[in-house]
Amino acid sequence: MSSKTDDSKERPWAPFLKVGLFWLVFGSVLSFFLAKDHAHPWVSVRWMVYLWLLVVMDLVALASFVSGMFDWKAGSKKNQASLIIRTSSWGVIKLACLGLLGTVLYSARNIPPVPLLLGLSTMVVIPIFGGLRLR
Repeated sequence: MSSKTDDSKERPWAPFLKVGLFWLVFGSVLSFFLAKDHAHPWVSVRWMVYLWLLVVMDLVALASFVSGMFDWKAGSKKNQASLIIRTSSWGVIKLACLGLLGTVLYSARNIPPVPLLLGLSTMVVIPIFGGLRLR
């Protein structure tokens, strides 16, 4: 006897996944049709996908790091060392994603503007609309 509220408690990441995949498809289609270089529109789509993947990895690392911090504060002394190591690992991954994103944005000056805008707006769209509950 599974109700809709039980499913949402078991999978809190499901709305974020749906919004993320929708934004990937929407951004890729928009990047394809609004490409400045009409001879190579797949370049815009490729940059949109690259930036989307990088931002999604960053968001996953951030969510895992914050969740680990809450678990560490609420956890017992028994498993505290493993929680600290896991949380620190997610923090390092988060910093690596930010460093990689900064490096990509600094060194790749030939990113078309539409996929750049759509790829970076993933940082805003997924948390806002993935966490929105319309009930």
